[in-house]
Amino acid sequence: MDAMPPQLRRRPAKFHGDTVDPKDNCVMLVEDMTSKPNVEYKQTTIEFKPKWLTQSPSAPQNANTCRCCALAAKKYADSKAETPNSQSIKATAGDPQKSPNEARVAKKPAKDDIQSAAQSGLRHTKSDDDKRKGAEISVKDKTKDVEKSPKSKNAEPLAKNPASIAKEEAKIKNSHLSPDNYACPLWLDPEQPTPAGKEKIRQRAIEQIFKGDKHHAALYNILKEKPTLVRLRDVQVLLDKKGPLEASRTDDKFCMAMTLRDCSLFVRYREDSQGRVDAKTLEAKLADLDKKNAAWKFDEWVKKERDLIKGGWYTGRGNMKNCRLQP
Repeated sequence: MDAMPPQLRRRPAKFHGDTVDPKDNCVMLVEDMTSKPNVEYKQTTIEFKPKWLTQSPSAPQNANTCRCCALAAKKYADSKAETPNSQSIKATAGDPQKSPNEARVAKKPAKDDIQSAAQSGLRHTKSDDDKRKGAEISVKDKTKDVEKSPKSKNAEPLAKNPASIAKEEAKIKNSHLSPDNYACPLWLDPEQPTPAGKEKIRQRAIEQIFKGDKHHAALYNILKEKPTLVRLRDVQVLLDKKGPLEASRTDDKFCMAMTLRDCSLFVRYREDSQGRVDAKTLEAKLADLDKKNAAWKFDEWVKKERDLIKGGWYTGRGNMKNCRLQP
């Protein structure tokens, strides 16, 4: 600890107050898997969560959507339904007594007002014809400045609608959960063949899971030959044969299964002199293996599972067309 930089000595706020049991005689040291800049050739580290590598044991028998895709579909639908309350919309629009549309209209100068001001400024011209001509030109120019020029001194920016902004932000934030974009983790299973016609879907899922790395296909092919993914899948199944709805709060095996469904996998590799993946340098190591606390998480796990079942998310409500379980 003394050798660590001062900014790294403090724990995240959510862990303040937690202590280590003095009776514990076991610790887990995790290797630093960040890329090393001082190697001969380029080194890269990718981190991702393999998640649930099999279907939830308590999913409906007629399920056509895996647990991760079902949860992603629900989260995506929930994010689209969320909007700021009306009071916050009014407050951010300016006048709390006006709606965003009213505020926007109020800030835009009226064309009649511009024309009146232009005409009053031409009272001392030589003739009525000149006045009319000058006023027409002036009105046209001023209207153009106000309505079309964002830099006009007379123009004020249109009031933005906070509801629209919030929807756009939510759409961007949750776009990876959409039916078009979500990468089903079941495609990671090395022992599952690719159904005919699903080759591109699997390739795209692997690319997304590997964070768009240009070597994603080669990395996955190398990782398939290692025991990491198969062993992780098998232990998930071994520790939880019933699923969240039939699990016990005091079942340590179930808590460990949920831990393995939320752990991280670090993949580190180097490129050779030709810019290709050097297979013999690839390392794959799991992290975030501290067992989940059932006292905090158990009720949440059960509620999520019930919501997914009752909401029809396991049986296709979200239309998660890239899920491996889809026909």
